[in-house]
Amino acid sequence: MVHFMDELGIGSVVEIALTNNITVYDASYIELARKLKLPITSNDTDILETAPKYHIQVFNLDQFLNTIQTNI
Repeated sequence: MVHFMDELGIGSVVEIALTNNITVYDASYIELARKLKLPITSNDTDILETAPKYHIQVFNLDQFLNTIQTNI
């Protein structure tokens, strides 16, 4: 599924970016996860540290892969 920035509300994305001193690019992933009520898997430190502030569950890539392998 493709999502566009205007669906997220650029104001929310910019607010996340400025409040947390992260890129708009990273903030857009956080806002998308928040809107969709989904966790994020990433190795990006900014995302891993910021997303939980918005009640988003995060997994680093190793955690994600271990979870998948355990459930196979």
